[in-house]
Amino acid sequence: MVMENDRAKLVWDFEFHLRKTRTARRPDLILEEKEKKIIWICDMACPQEQNFKVKQLEKLTKYRQLAFEMRERRPGYEIIIVPLIIGALGGGMKQIMNDMAKIFENEELLKRTISEMQKTVLMDSETTLRKVLSGIIQQVDN
Repeated sequence: MVMENDRAKLVWDFEFHLRKTRTARRPDLILEEKEKKIIWICDMACPQEQNFKVKQLEKLTKYRQLAFEMRERRPGYEIIIVPLIIGALGGGMKQIMNDMAKIFENEELLKRTISEMQKTVLMDSETTLRKVLSGIIQQVDN
């Protein structure tokens, strides 16, 4: 899906065709600011709190090839990979605030957006916990 006007372009649920890899071609969101010539590759995750840093590094590494090929296709544009990681219990807010500050210029809008994201993650974690405790979801032993 693509939404575009004269200032910006928003792409989601889109698979890019890359020369060197068949994986990591579908980030959650691509934001392009045409005036500033910046493209943000955003990918979201909600890992367990202890896996926060690992997941962040994984997202940065995962989309490196996409960023490289975008730089080739869009000369003059700065390509930035933004891992949007919120821990399953709502942790990592300082990091996501720093990462999303690259995109948002309005601090109040940034804070409201992050707050809504955190609430969504916490509500989904609560739902998953209720399903596990009620037996709807069975835990699998490794």
